[in-house]
Amino acid sequence: MEEELTPSSGESSDKLLEVGYIAKSHGIVGEVICVLTSDRVERFAQGSVLRGLTGVGNTAKESEKGIQHWESLEVERATKLPSKGPSWSQSSRWIVKFRGWVTRNSADMLRGTRLYASKIEDSKTLWIDDLIGRQVVDQDEVVRGVVAQVEANPASDLMVLDNGKLVPVSFIVGELDGDAMVHVHVPAGLFDDD
Repeated sequence: MEEELTPSSGESSDKLLEVGYIAKSHGIVGEVICVLTSDRVERFAQGSVLRGLTGVGNTAKESEKGIQHWESLEVERATKLPSKGPSWSQSSRWIVKFRGWVTRNSADMLRGTRLYASKIEDSKTLWIDDLIGRQVVDQDEVVRGVVAQVEANPASDLMVLDNGKLVPVSFIVGELDGDAMVHVHVPAGLFDDD
């Protein structure tokens, strides 16, 4: 699931989505282990540029002082690591080499860095920020609430409504349009206590 962030302090005003983080350095040539929290593997395609918010706990000195800055990180190469368990229990782990980071010491400086990227334009993809604030309307045209947030869940991400109800994203029917509503087809009993 990709979460939204807007850079500050003179950075671009484009909204960025959190797509992963750098877990640790790997080897001696500047490679790092990255965890991709997005389902869009093209984030690690050769030549892709990610924005890294460094200083979020990657060194004791920076954490203590609260120093954070944006770093452009261009993917030179990336290799997906095999999962060690069921696919739903493992995040997507990659060995990534970013252009210009050539030693283990430099790669160590990236540990803990959150990775961000711009939204990929894809009409078949539902984005969290497109759901937030929309009214949820069921197949009987009953308004069931407003999407307050989206929670990750192994079976299907869940829309959390302002009234506390949970509706699986997989129940959405049709496409989102300009009417500020999300249309869902829910099984009998989901809203029984209303």
